[in-house]
Amino acid sequence: LMDLPKDRTDVVAYADVNRQRLDALKAKNASAAVYPDYRELLANPAIDAVVVASPDHWHALHAIHAMEEQGGGTLTIES
Repeated sequence: LMDLPKDRTDVVAYADVNRQRLDALKAKNASAAVYPDYRELLANPAIDAVVVASPDHWHALHAIHAMEEQGGGTLTIES
């Protein structure tokens, strides 16, 4: 996430099951929405791209859900 070009990217939402991490992200980016469930983030029609940065054993499921929900948007998976 930190490698995204800042001049062409707006991070508008984060999802994490860890509330402390969500609070820390919100403190750094007050305008971003935060979701404790990634499926709520994916249901947001304002999201045009998704970065999956979850543990590797969850990548496939999160990526499939993102592709299904976003209908052809941009998906990046971090290892």
